[in-house]
Amino acid sequence: MRITQIVGTHLDLTDAIKDYVEKRLAKIEKFTSGLEPCDVAVDVGKTTTGQQKGKIFRAEFNLNVPGKLIRAEDTEEDLYAAIDQAAEILSRQVKEYKDKLKG
Repeated sequence: MRITQIVGTHLDLTDAIKDYVEKRLAKIEKFTSGLEPCDVAVDVGKTTTGQQKGKIFRAEFNLNVPGKLIRAEDTEEDLYAAIDQAAEILSRQVKEYKDKLKG
C-alpha cells in the first residue's frame, strides 16, 4: 500500500500527525496484501475554522484498490481519536472487500 498524499485541512500538518497516520495505515497494510495497485489518500483536519467545541476534527481515508474506491471518514473531538476510528472503519471495509473477492 502506498500513501499518495496526506493533507491537512484548516490545520497545520505536523510530523507527529503524519507519523501517527502512517503507523495506523501500517496496521492495515497486512490486509491489503494481494490488492495491487493499492493507493491511499489521507485528509485530516478541522471541519470548520470557527467552531470551538464539539466534534471538530475529522479524518478521511480514500483507498483505491483494483475496481473499487474504499472510503472511511470519522469526526471526533480529538484528532487522534478521529484518525483511529477512521482507520478502524477502513480496516473493516478492506476485510469485507477481500472476503467478497474470495467468495
